[in-house]
Amino acid sequence: MLEGIIFALKDGAKITTDKLGGPFTKLRVSGGGSQSRTALQITADVFNLPVEVPSVNETGMLGATMNAAVGLGYYSNYEAAVAGMTSIREVIQPIPRNRDLYEHLYNRIYRKMYSQLKPLYKDLADIAEKYPKEMKPPANS
Repeated sequence: MLEGIIFALKDGAKITTDKLGGPFTKLRVSGGGSQSRTALQITADVFNLPVEVPSVNETGMLGATMNAAVGLGYYSNYEAAVAGMTSIREVIQPIPRNRDLYEHLYNRIYRKMYSQLKPLYKDLADIAEKYPKEMKPPANS
């Protein structure tokens, strides 16, 4: 399951890099995914890039704090706020054998599987529309 999510992120990253005109050289992961060593390692392996893990898990709150710090004049600009308020806890490197395995799985299985399943998404949407209450996840999940 994690691999499928990370493969989908790789698809999104390709769209982004195509628009930006250049590849990523590293990834920075925060939030819930940054708390799973397995998810971090799979991400490094799938992307074949080092994955940086910030010292703070919830970087959204840190960003809001940085906005306030710049706005209140504690830092003269965002570059200074980033330098003064952030640090990297750990860097996860890709494991070559895992990288090779995931590259095969992504290119030879995932990409083909996604296009073959795409027609079923309309069927799934139709079912979800017919049973909206039953398809809605529980409120506390």
